[in-house]
Amino acid sequence: MQKILITLFTVCLPWIASATHIVGGELYYTYLGNNQYLITLKVYRDCGPANVNGTGFDDEASVGIFYSSGAMHMNLGMDLFNAEVNFVPVQLENPCFILPPDVCVEEAVYEDIVNLPPTNGGYDLVYQRCCRNPSIINIINPQDAGATFYTHIPGPDELTGNNSCPVFQSFPPVALCTNAEFFFDHGAVDPDGDDLVYSFCTPKHGASPDFPAPTPPDPPPFANVTWAAGYSAAYPIDSNPAFTIDPATGYITGTPTQPGQYVIGVCVSEYRNGVLINSISRDFQFNVTICDPNIIAAIPEQTQLCNGLTFDFTNTSVNAQDFLWDFGDPATDQDFSTDPSPTYTYSDTGTYVVTLIANPGWPCADTATQIYQAFPLVEPDIIGPDFECLNGVPTYSFHAGGSYQDEAEFQWTFPAGSSVTSSTAENPPGIELPGEGGYQVSLTIVENTCEGEATIDVEVPPDPQAIITPQELFCDGLTFQFVNNSQNATTYYWDFGVPWLGEDFSEEFEPEYTYGDTGVYTVTLTAFADLTCPDEISADFSIYTLLDPYFPPNDPQCFEGNAFSFEAMGTEDSQAQYLWNFGEMAAPGLSTSANPSNIQFSEPGTFPVELTISENGCVKSYEDEVQVIPNPEFAFFQDFQAGCPPFYAHFVDSSMAETTIFYSWDFGDGSTSTQAEPTHIYHSPGTYDVSVTAYTLSGCVEEETFNFNDIVLVYTPPIADLDVEPQQVDILQADVYITNESLGSIDCQYYMSDGGSMEECDGWYSFSDGGAFEILQIVTDIHGCQDTAKSTVLVNGHTLYIPNSFTPNNDGINDVFLPIALGVSSFHMTIYDRWGTVIFESFDRDTPWVGDVRGGDHFAQDGQYIYHVVIEDQLKYPYEYTGHV
Repeated sequence: MQKILITLFTVCLPWIASATHIVGGELYYTYLGNNQYLITLKVYRDCGPANVNGTGFDDEASVGIFYSSGAMHMNLGMDLFNAEVNFVPVQLENPCFILPPDVCVEEAVYEDIVNLPPTNGGYDLVYQRCCRNPSIINIINPQDAGATFYTHIPGPDELTGNNSCPVFQSFPPVALCTNAEFFFDHGAVDPDGDDLVYSFCTPKHGASPDFPAPTPPDPPPFANVTWAAGYSAAYPIDSNPAFTIDPATGYITGTPTQPGQYVIGVCVSEYRNGVLINSISRDFQFNVTICDPNIIAAIPEQTQLCNGLTFDFTNTSVNAQDFLWDFGDPATDQDFSTDPSPTYTYSDTGTYVVTLIANPGWPCADTATQIYQAFPLVEPDIIGPDFECLNGVPTYSFHAGGSYQDEAEFQWTFPAGSSVTSSTAENPPGIELPGEGGYQVSLTIVENTCEGEATIDVEVPPDPQAIITPQELFCDGLTFQFVNNSQNATTYYWDFGVPWLGEDFSEEFEPEYTYGDTGVYTVTLTAFADLTCPDEISADFSIYTLLDPYFPPNDPQCFEGNAFSFEAMGTEDSQAQYLWNFGEMAAPGLSTSANPSNIQFSEPGTFPVELTISENGCVKSYEDEVQVIPNPEFAFFQDFQAGCPPFYAHFVDSSMAETTIFYSWDFGDGSTSTQAEPTHIYHSPGTYDVSVTAYTLSGCVEEETFNFNDIVLVYTPPIADLDVEPQQVDILQADVYITNESLGSIDCQYYMSDGGSMEECDGWYSFSDGGAFEILQIVTDIHGCQDTAKSTVLVNGHTLYIPNSFTPNNDGINDVFLPIALGVSSFHMTIYDRWGTVIFESFDRDTPWVGDVRGGDHFAQDGQYIYHVVIEDQLKYPYEYTGHV
């Protein structure tokens, strides 16, 4: 059988690139209102092996818009970037055949909106492209025959109102099979409701290989392609019966008989009110090929039995498109499905014949059958085990569960060493397992020749062991905290052994219980664990009132006259016996009284005191300390202190006490201090008395005052004074005479703010620079006491020496140019060449000019240069100097 591949183009269709790849397309317009038209171009290309160059779509499709005269109105370029590109599904209308795997068609849809004002004669829209496949057999020289796609927008002289193109609803099949009946609805829908008439027609010639994508395309008229011998618009393809198109519906029928590629044209005439207003044409390519009609229906055999009444059927048919299943269920007439792989639930158990028809209703239909058995699901489950302790022996009962029927047979398997190793009972009871460890129990159920198995793991725990920690605390009161050291247990039951009370029990792990009276009680503990028998143990506990010796602490006492009293506490037994131990330093050292008194210690210190109480065979002790505090010792040993003001006098404390000592110092000049060892500053000359009072406020409370007369002497210092003549001099004669006029001094020193100094009390001093200078006088007396005085000298004027030449040759002699300035507060020097250009500048009087130009590596030529120096003296008076160097 043969199969045909079709690609079609409408009148308004943009093409792809050059070469043999054009399959079809369509070009049409839609009126949007206000003279706006949506232009749509659909292009179809061969993307299979026949497109040997792999040619793609045009980056820009060119649609020419012409007036009826043939003159161009505009060239509309539509960008591929904005186009929508998709693959065309490759399908056959006849399911009895199979397409070859190398058929491929791709579609690109270009769209754009243009404004076309009404004009008499209307507009012609044209798209042209080359080339067709050279293997086309029904036209002459197909590789040179391009395609033209065009449509017409009627003008106001042709039509009242506006028009939109009819739009084809379906793309023809990509491929046809030889000797397979073909039928296809090639109808279009007109947005305006115009009447449409369909016919086969001759396709138009298009662009040539030399100009495969003309921009713009040519205007009408267009030449027809040339039919090969035996072909025409009415008979474009080898077929029997011949291909026909219904003029009213566009429905195409026929049976192709020869493989090959064919070009077919379809024209649609558009009538409004019985008047022809437009015609559009579509030409497309049919690929007719030999198809494989091998259709096989197949159902796999049933592999899982007793899996319930619902089946998910698997379809292993080959080369079929449609299916019809008959599940063979006599209980209903709805036991069929057209799903490829359906699911069906039978109404009852039984054996059924399942039938599958591949491509039902077609000559190539094939049928397959299989026998399927529907039985309930056999899915065992083991419930339990249930545990029971029978006469101290752990036993286990098991129960069958899950999915099975009444006729099911059971086979239990138990581990070796069990009381029984197998059973056919549905729910076997009282099974004794070997002992501690992990075991596997399995159940097999057989039903309707179907078999299911379930297995569980049973963990038999170790036997619990009840253990009560023996009593270690005695005479601890009527409330007792029990300690549980049991092993392998999860829950517990305590019986506290009170015979006349029914509520003396607890299920806590380590309970606390309060007895109503003293006595000896037998306590029983039962330890439990899951899936095993309990264990029990008993022990006697002696319960007596609390013995907790204690005595209140004593406050510390001073050593002188110390006497302590003690009070025993911590027992309610009047028969209790007491023993006090105060140590060797106490008198008495021992006592058996409950409340001994007048206990004296022979020296200061901290001493342990132990109380021991005996009752009901219990002996307990308590120990604390008493403190005997030494009486405080106040001591101050002060030496005579003397010095110049301000004089720093330091005072030393040698006192000792067990508690904090407080101080009150009086330094004799109206100043006081509470420090232990203060340092006081005396500012005025004189002799001073000092006193201190020391006291304690806790422990041994005492107070004592110490007086130190004439303990501090502060000398009278000398009085500095000087006379300077004259106090204002010139920098050229900057000598002054200094005269010492101090009182009580034996030595003088002078320090000048220009950095100089003088050690004679009277003498001459010469200043080296201009400005205001300070003279500091320091005088010293026989005790080393000092005083200071100051005076100011004003040195007027300044000195500036400027050399007139220098030789910057690095011989160490006269290498730099540097003015010498004295008595200046600011300095600014600028060097100019003979053209007035600044070649050096400095604001630092210590920075020389070394002959460079603007700080670079280049040096000035030998010659004469101009300097300009601006200074301010110490009084801020400005001066300017200009000359040559």
